[in-house]
Amino acid sequence: MKLKFSLIGIIICLLSVFSFAKSESMSYYMVSPEKVAEYVKLDLLKDTVKAFEILDRYRAWFFESRIQMSEIIQQELNEFPQFKKIVNNFVQSTWILREDESIDKTGMMNYRIWLGDRGLDSLKRYIRNDLKDVNYSKSANKFLEDLQGIVFADTLLAHYYAMSLFAASVGACNDSIVNRYVKDGNLKWSENQIRELFEQRKVKLSDFSWNTDKEKKEKKGKKVDSGIKRVINFLNAHNGRICSDGRWKFVSQGLETLYSRSLADLVALSMVKQNTFDEKAPVNWKRKKCGCSHKDELNGEVFGIYPYWFANDTTKWVDFEGVTRMAYYGLHATDEGALEMPSGMLAKDYLNDEKNYEFVNEAHRHFVKMDWIVEKNDWNELTTPEALKSFFENLINEIDEILNKKISSSFERFMNMFSIYVDESDFRGDGVTLFFKNYPKTKEATLLFNTFYKQLQTKLSEKNPNVIVNLMMHRLDLTEKDHHYEDLSHEDDNGIYSFANFAKIVVNSENKQLVKDSDRGKDLKNYLLVVVEEPVSRSKRLVVSQLNQQLNGVDRRNVLHSVVPILWFDNKQWSQLREDAMYYNDTYYALGIAPYATDLHASDSCRVSGNLGMCFMQYFEVENGSSERQSAFSAFVCTHRWLFRLLNFIALAIAVGLIVGYFVSCRVSDFFNRHLALLLCIVVLPFGFTMALLLSLDPSVSGFGFLGMSPVLVLLVITIVIILHQVYIHNDLPKRRNR
Repeated sequence: MKLKFSLIGIIICLLSVFSFAKSESMSYYMVSPEKVAEYVKLDLLKDTVKAFEILDRYRAWFFESRIQMSEIIQQELNEFPQFKKIVNNFVQSTWILREDESIDKTGMMNYRIWLGDRGLDSLKRYIRNDLKDVNYSKSANKFLEDLQGIVFADTLLAHYYAMSLFAASVGACNDSIVNRYVKDGNLKWSENQIRELFEQRKVKLSDFSWNTDKEKKEKKGKKVDSGIKRVINFLNAHNGRICSDGRWKFVSQGLETLYSRSLADLVALSMVKQNTFDEKAPVNWKRKKCGCSHKDELNGEVFGIYPYWFANDTTKWVDFEGVTRMAYYGLHATDEGALEMPSGMLAKDYLNDEKNYEFVNEAHRHFVKMDWIVEKNDWNELTTPEALKSFFENLINEIDEILNKKISSSFERFMNMFSIYVDESDFRGDGVTLFFKNYPKTKEATLLFNTFYKQLQTKLSEKNPNVIVNLMMHRLDLTEKDHHYEDLSHEDDNGIYSFANFAKIVVNSENKQLVKDSDRGKDLKNYLLVVVEEPVSRSKRLVVSQLNQQLNGVDRRNVLHSVVPILWFDNKQWSQLREDAMYYNDTYYALGIAPYATDLHASDSCRVSGNLGMCFMQYFEVENGSSERQSAFSAFVCTHRWLFRLLNFIALAIAVGLIVGYFVSCRVSDFFNRHLALLLCIVVLPFGFTMALLLSLDPSVSGFGFLGMSPVLVLLVITIVIILHQVYIHNDLPKRRNR
């Protein structure tokens, strides 16, 4: 019975929420304020106060007929047209009205009719009873308001966020250790609000019981509790308690049933699909200045997912200091394997314009890698192996054309060519992330994908040995399905959505053909980006738990080092984000957040309306990290490091030229023999100063450490030897005579 009701709840919920999700073009979803405002209009009970005041004016007011009474009262209730029909029907049909017939002095018959106390109270009761049929709930309205302002990449994220919000609202397993999901201190509903939700929304809960048979046996001869009573008992039993993962699984089944019957349809109706993408508004990452990525102080890779709908948002900026990789979410793969922008424009055509990919160079200047996320969610036209092969072949060429184009400036490429300090940032992309939703789970489709994945990595690495190919998927897709004893004969194939399959294709210590050609050596790896649902307090533990269930040994180690949990942040739970960042810092080797952008006027800290970059600098740092921003001078040197490399190269060339000239030219040696201090200053100081700047502030050079100063020391030693030799020659010291 438990399984039956759980499945019914899940199916109803998915149907109601996903009914509008089938679409090939890229879209994002959000609860529309207009839809919420429309729902508020259903709150007719608030109108009864003023309407009843109007009715009270006509207590014992004499009318000549029922028709006159109905017309006058309806005219007075013009502001409340929803009550007019009730008033008319009541006046025309009720027998409670007071009536009187009399003959006046002239002999004329007078007819009077009026509302007495009993009649007026009866009319009010009719109005109240009629409004009870309106499907409006104050608790449901508050729930929709809590969902406003959050943008979701797909309906799966929206559904599970709403589910988690519902769990927090009713207080189920809402303990202080693993589920601190509190907004403004008033998120949790009271028992009266819970009753109001299920009563006003006309939810049928007569069959909500996990142990109906047991209940009947225990209460034999007694009245069985109502549906509402059983719901309240169920929620009270798990209210505020610390729930294990096993108990949470049990509780979540009941919550999904309740959510699907009370709120899922309303959320689906209030959620609107957005397709906005302005091809004339390129991504602008120069709205606010910051320094380079704090790669050495961050405890692993930190991904920032930048969605295409932020391109027009002039109120946000990207803080590069708190991330190591940025990923642009805005490429869509067609059935033919072509890449399109969200508007449908071919990505190749869009990116032919330099201004549309200048943001990639901006990321590289801040020493941040740049990835592209390629999404596809509809595979209905690619059901045959031949169609999939053709799709993958075309997609490989499309991705290669997008990523492997050199876009850095001629000056930067010149410095990379003639300087020993080289950035791996000449290309339009440093990686691609495949976000293939609903991909077929057949063995043949899985094999085709694995072959495509390896071919894509090989193809991209031919021009750029440092490029990586990543996978992105929802955590729920990676979950192993539960089987009962009667299902043991059925082998459930999760296709590409498994840690085990990723272990077969990931670049790791066991299959490093590509690694040996990379400048990064053993650091080259593929990543598995796992999008966890909000709030993340519980799901953050489930990722590693599910990984441990599916893999062990070397495969577990390699995949664990490649997993990147992606938090889809609602921009509200900042205290939760701090705790989660510290948890990931201790448990995983990478972390990501989406959408990654901060309000221009946000405080430079990790609190309410804070800065996401500062959050990671403070809570995802290595043990001895400083968490301090780069100074304006340091940021300038870092982002303009190619200029300082040129100055360093010129200083070295001058120093070497002078040393060579000193030994081969008599004029040069005679001049500097008379100005030894000048020789020391020109040869050592400029090169030493520029070298010290680069070693301190250029992230590509800082790794050389003290070894980077060796050329300066060599020049210094040569200059000192020259000076000592000249001092010895010109010094008037007694010399031994030759016999």
